[in-house]
Amino acid sequence: MLDIERRDFFEVIGSRSSVRYFKPWKPVEPEKLEAVLQAARIASHMGNANAVQAIVFTDKETKEKLKPVVSTFNVAIIDMAPVILIWFIERDAWYKEIADHLIELYHVGAVNPSHGWSAEFIDKSARPRLTSFPTEAVDFMLSCESGMAMAQAQLTAVALGLGVCSFAGVGPKISEVFGLPDHCRFVWGMAIGYPAEDPLTGGQRKRKPFEKIFSRGKYGNPMHSDPKAVEMLKQLNMLQ
Repeated sequence: MLDIERRDFFEVIGSRSSVRYFKPWKPVEPEKLEAVLQAARIASHMGNANAVQAIVFTDKETKEKLKPVVSTFNVAIIDMAPVILIWFIERDAWYKEIADHLIELYHVGAVNPSHGWSAEFIDKSARPRLTSFPTEAVDFMLSCESGMAMAQAQLTAVALGLGVCSFAGVGPKISEVFGLPDHCRFVWGMAIGYPAEDPLTGGQRKRKPFEKIFSRGKYGNPMHSDPKAVEMLKQLNMLQ
């Protein structure tokens, strides 16, 4: 069993920040690491194809191979974090598997006739259409899915008392280091471990005003936040 205290969902969202100082001497428990990965596995994936995947490692030798192909300001993070994840997208899961997964979803009622789905439609129409998409389009859609999977992984880590920081790198070089075949593409790296910094330091990171980010109905028409909603979210510790 996971030895954790239950944390409110809103507080978890409000407490998440990018942690850049980890306790390298304190390993992440296997059950907590699995919980983080399971959260990504059950995130939203079109057709349940699970085209967002990850390589997990903890050893220093692999870290040394990774450090030359990331930005210098990420090297210290990689050095300190007990666990590193290399997230990538698997195109074959789209091109070769997605229609079969959609048929499975149809048989259990997750995609249904009232919305135009049928086994014949999936096989004769959806399959040829989806598998005809150019790799650029598939990469874009799967990169969006990787964001959803990584977000669930991040929030699960925070709920378990862990810290997380994502990092980029030189995609082709990282693919070479980890032996990714041509039908796979590196997306993001993720460092995980116990924070060596106080999560309250500096408070919640500053963001653009609500009205600068969200529009109502059309671009340039600001959507205004509700002071009552803001106050409620502060009480829930989502806004801190």
